[in-house]
Amino acid sequence: MRLRRYVISELIMPFLFGFSVIIFLLVIDLILQMLDRILGKGVPISVVFELFFLNTAWMIALAVPMAVLVSILLAFGRLSAAGEIVALRALGIGIHQVVGPVLLVAALLGIGLVIFNDRVLPEFNHRARVLMTDIHRKRPAVALADKAGVMIGDFKNYQILFDRADAGGNTLYDLLVYSFNSDGFPETAVADSGVVEFDEARDEALLYLFNGEMHRIDPDDPTVYALTTFAKARSVFIGVSQ
Repeated sequence: MRLRRYVISELIMPFLFGFSVIIFLLVIDLILQMLDRILGKGVPISVVFELFFLNTAWMIALAVPMAVLVSILLAFGRLSAAGEIVALRALGIGIHQVVGPVLLVAALLGIGLVIFNDRVLPEFNHRARVLMTDIHRKRPAVALADKAGVMIGDFKNYQILFDRADAGGNTLYDLLVYSFNSDGFPETAVADSGVVEFDEARDEALLYLFNGEMHRIDPDDPTVYALTTFAKARSVFIGVSQ
C-alpha cells in the first residue's frame, strides 16, 4: 500500500507541471488565433471569457494524455536515476508491482476522458462554435476598420484593400477587391465606397460596392479584356472567416 502511494505521489507533481505547461501553450495559441477576430467588435468582456472557457474543453482533452506521458517519463526517469528501481528489485519487488498503480490511475483517467469526450466536449465545442459565429455576425465591418491599407485575405476567394473606414466601421472607402475564380483569371473591382453587412440567410458577409469598375478577362478568349462600370450597389459575397 505504501509503495502504491509512493509511486502515485511521484506522478502527481510532474503531471500537474506537464498539464499546466501544455494548457498555457494552448491558451497562448488560442489567444493569438482569436485576438484579431474579436478585437474591435465591441464584444463584452464576459463573452470573451465565456469563449475562452468553452475552448478549455478541447484543451483538457489534449492536455491530459500528454501530461500523463510527461509525468510517467519524469517520474520513472527520476526513480531510475536515483537507483530506486534497482533497490526495489533487490528487495524482491517485481516491476509489475511498481507499474500496477500507474496502470490503474491511467485506466481511471482513460475512462474519465472517454466520458468527458462523449458528454462534455461536443457540447462545449458546439457552444463555442455558435458563440464565435454570433461574434462574427456582430458588425463584421468593424473587424476590418483597423486594417486600412493592408491587403486582407481572410475571406474565401477574395482579397480586399481599402484606404479608410468610417467611425462606425460599417462603410469602407476607396476599395480594391480581387476575386479569384476557378478559371484562373481573377476579377478586380474598384469602388469609391462599400458597405459590409451580414446576411443571416447565407451566413456570409455581404459587401455592397458603390460607384466603381469591374475589370475581368474573358475566360473563353484571354485576349479580350472587359471593363464594366457601375453606379448602383454591386454585391460580392465574402464568406466569414472562422
